[in-house]
Amino acid sequence: YLKLAMKERVLITGANGFVGRRLFQALSIDNEYEVSNLDRNKYSFGQVELLKKVIKGNNAIIHLAALRAGNQVDLTRANVESTKGLLQAISSNETPTLLIFASSFAVYAVQSDILCEDTETKPRNAYGESKLMAESLIRDFISQTENSALILRFSTIYGPDSHSVVSGICESVKHGGRLNINYDGSQEVDLLYIDDAISAIKKCLQWKGNSGQVEIINICSGCPVSINKIVQIVEQIAGKSLEKNYNRQVSADGYWIGDHSKAKKLLKWKPTIDLKESIKTTYEST
Repeated sequence: YLKLAMKERVLITGANGFVGRRLFQALSIDNEYEVSNLDRNKYSFGQVELLKKVIKGNNAIIHLAALRAGNQVDLTRANVESTKGLLQAISSNETPTLLIFASSFAVYAVQSDILCEDTETKPRNAYGESKLMAESLIRDFISQTENSALILRFSTIYGPDSHSVVSGICESVKHGGRLNINYDGSQEVDLLYIDDAISAIKKCLQWKGNSGQVEIINICSGCPVSINKIVQIVEQIAGKSLEKNYNRQVSADGYWIGDHSKAKKLLKWKPTIDLKESIKTTYEST
């Protein structure tokens, strides 16, 4: 008789969020994984002893739970203290654990060039500050253990039901009204479709790190697209144009395009989703 291969046990925090819902679905239908989610109605990140029981036996923990907007106190509690509680719980897990942490391009300093993993970190907002603090906790903790970690710095993730610049433009065009655009719309962003984000996280689960190893990896498209170009694509899909209001008093600081060559080398990952087709899918679901 052939012995059945043991499934990798994976725990997701933030499984009810935009990325988490789709990741949970993707892993649930994959025969390699036994996936569960951390139910925030039952468990708090401050209840370390309870967390230890939930984490026990898991090979990987994907930490997506986060607060994107709020004051400094709320963001620190949600994004930093939660990570600290999770790390304390991981310390008692007898199974060597891979922690996959969702960070953000918001940790980087304002740049005029491509963002690499060694680009200066100087967060532009409180959300970025909280993510950078969580990164620091992970690096300090994991380096002293038998565990390993991948810190994923995502660019702008978009797709159906996202609170992204793409969804905002799609809603404005679909439902009419005036579209408010900061500066002159020439500023460029790095857009990552949700399916590409999910495929990157799945690739992370195949990575085998050494004890104490922590890697920071950009997960992005690496393709600059202007706000005006996004509007143009959506208007072409919709077959109508929209009145635009440009707020030129708001400056367009920085250049937020990333380099994903490390992800390609370390994870064997690269984005594959077509920009226009994915914006069309996002528009049609709006």
